[in-house]
Amino acid sequence: MISLLVFHSCKKDEITIDYYPLNIGNYWVYGHDWDGMSGSGYDYLTIDSIFIQNDTIINGFTYFVIERAPNLFNEDWSIVDNVRDSLGYIVNCKGDILFSSTNFTDILFTEVTLLGSDTFYVASYQMEEPDYNIKVPAGSFRVLNYKGTVIENDNIFPPWVELFNKVKNNYYAMGIGKVQDSYLLAGGQGEARIMHRKLLRYNIVAK
Repeated sequence: MISLLVFHSCKKDEITIDYYPLNIGNYWVYGHDWDGMSGSGYDYLTIDSIFIQNDTIINGFTYFVIERAPNLFNEDWSIVDNVRDSLGYIVNCKGDILFSSTNFTDILFTEVTLLGSDTFYVASYQMEEPDYNIKVPAGSFRVLNYKGTVIENDNIFPPWVELFNKVKNNYYAMGIGKVQDSYLLAGGQGEARIMHRKLLRYNIVAK
């Protein structure tokens, strides 16, 4: 019985890590398109590049350091997160669950986003398996979605309710990692855009 349990745990970990590859030398390069209150568009020249260049020890556990290269909005390298595989879940050093390939029932993480001192929105993340492929410049992929269901503060930006559709999608493909996600971008005079970050190219180091 112990052998069977160990085997099952290892297989589960391998599946999750295939959707969220954690190896030094991995990188992902993304472009953007958007939907906004004044229309839509695309920009694959504004590049967002994510790298794993090293790991670090935190509280006795080895975490991979996820870094963002300098881009149009930030002139310096920045650390996005420190993450590791934990029994089939991808977690960061704060204990937040960022992905699972097996748990499609529980809410894995609740994100509270502030605008000044006010709550802008609350997103509750749960895994789902879409019955369609996601097409991005890097290809067409079967995915799992780390899906955030959003409850917004209508008193701050009422027009965003219809625009945002109350969902934050994070699509992951086996053997690749994240191929597309979405986030909110605020502009002047109440202008709002829903940005779709789409994979242009990537490098995954063999295990």
